[in-house]
Amino acid sequence: MRRFVRTCALTLILLTVLLTWHGGRQLLAPGHPVPPAGPGQDPSGGQPREVLPEAEHLVDLAELAPEIILDLRYARADNILGRPLYEQPRALLARGTAHKLINAAEALRREGWAMVVWDAYRPLSVQRLLWQAMPDPRFVADPAIGSRHNRAAAVDVTLIRLDGGPLPMPTDFDHFGPEARADWAGHPQEVRAVALRLREIMIDSGFFINPDEWWHFSDEEWRRYPLLDLPLDTVVPAP
Repeated sequence: MRRFVRTCALTLILLTVLLTWHGGRQLLAPGHPVPPAGPGQDPSGGQPREVLPEAEHLVDLAELAPEIILDLRYARADNILGRPLYEQPRALLARGTAHKLINAAEALRREGWAMVVWDAYRPLSVQRLLWQAMPDPRFVADPAIGSRHNRAAAVDVTLIRLDGGPLPMPTDFDHFGPEARADWAGHPQEVRAVALRLREIMIDSGFFINPDEWWHFSDEEWRRYPLLDLPLDTVVPAP
């Protein structure tokens, strides 16, 4: 009997230690990691994280404009470094920039095209990696100065048909050469026409171009926004 009581007491002590060690969190079966915290949640399972002051002007494009398609190349391996550079495929933008982009997407939709975003906000630390791979200011901004992407005030976009079908565009993303110009004479006329129409609509919506990259557009008001090196899982205000 004494042995039974002693065994029960030891079992209770062991359970108490385990619960204390895990901070009161639910114990998971072996081989099942703790699920990652959702956006805005403390990874330790505590209270939701607050919006940082430097992120108060940002918005998650997927939440604000779910009709815009995201194909974030730096969250995948098919980019110039051959590996994912973003910890998650998330498109953040300054709120003003995002609303200009929505206006452009609506105008493109009237043309029969859907907008696809290749890149939006880019942390300054990622800018440094890109500069190491391609130290050419025609295509990659020097991180010592910073890119408008680092201010969440620039986007890289392409187009597809509204039915999801492919639409011939001048080049793939991050093509470094004369073919990356929207007005390059070597493009078929129909390809050049689509790229130049995309340029017109983006300019009308409040963006300006990079002549060496047909896909890149910067907000005319980019100077309003600070350089940022926030991670992609940063909490931002609701749309």
